[in-house]
Amino acid sequence: MDRSWVVGVSIDKKNKAYAWKNLVKLTTLNDKVGDTPIAIVVEPDNHSYHVFGRTVEGKILNFVQDSAGFRDRETNSLWNWRGECTDGELKGKTLPKIQAYQEYLRAWKQFHQPTDIWP
Repeated sequence: MDRSWVVGVSIDKKNKAYAWKNLVKLTTLNDKVGDTPIAIVVEPDNHSYHVFGRTVEGKILNFVQDSAGFRDRETNSLWNWRGECTDGELKGKTLPKIQAYQEYLRAWKQFHQPTDIWP
């Protein structure tokens, strides 16, 4: 497992690692790191990913993949890979970007203890 490729997210001293192979299968994951709701979205090329905060105007959004990007379930608004809403009720809004790192689990755990591992 320590040689697995992961996406690691650290927010307010809370750390979480997500297995890359699971993210590619899911394409979109809604989760929390500590108290912060996040979304991890994998682009159709299965190489590029983005991590965003899921709170917009005080509402926590849940996302699903769409052929043109991803949509939130709450308003069915369309979001692009930069986290910008391009169509729907939330058009013009932008999701906060969350810094994330892609590396081997062993390396991530070395510098980010303690680390939760999803799932």
